[in-house]
Amino acid sequence: MYVLGVPVLQELRLRQQRRQPVPIQADLHPFRRGPPHHERGRGSFLYLFRFIAGERVGGSRTIRVVIRSEERHFASEMAQDQRALGTLPGLSSTTLQMICGLVVTTMLNAASDILDLPKRQPKQEQKMFENFVRQLRLIFLGAKRWRDEKSAR
Repeated sequence: MYVLGVPVLQELRLRQQRRQPVPIQADLHPFRRGPPHHERGRGSFLYLFRFIAGERVGGSRTIRVVIRSEERHFASEMAQDQRALGTLPGLSSTTLQMICGLVVTTMLNAASDILDLPKRQPKQEQKMFENFVRQLRLIFLGAKRWRDEKSAR
C-alpha cells in the first residue's frame, strides 16, 4: 500500500494547489468536476480525493502518517499566508497554525461529503455548501475573538 499510496499523495500536490487561487463559487459543481488547472482532469482528481478520504482514518499506518504530514504542511503554509496578509494579527504562530489546521480538516471532511452527493440534487448541494461556509465562518469568527494565553493575562 505504501508503494502505491505515497506517490498518489505526492501527485495531489496540495501545497501547489494552494498557491493557485481559485475563485469562491456559489455552488459545489466546480469541486465535483475538479479544478480547471488539474492536468489529468476530473477522474484523477476525484480518485485522489476519494483515496485521501478513505485512507485518512483507515488503511495503512504509513499512508495515514503521510496524509497527516501533508495536512500539517498545508496548514503551516496557510498560516504563513494568513500572517503575510495580516488576516489575524496578534495571534501567535502556533495559534494561527491551529486555526488553519481546523480549516484544512473541515475542508477535507467536506470533500468526502461533496464527493458522495447524489447527482442532480441542487437543493441538497446548496444546503451542504451553505453549511460548509458557515463552519468556516465560525472558525474565523472564533479566531478573531481568540486570545493567546499570554495576551489574556
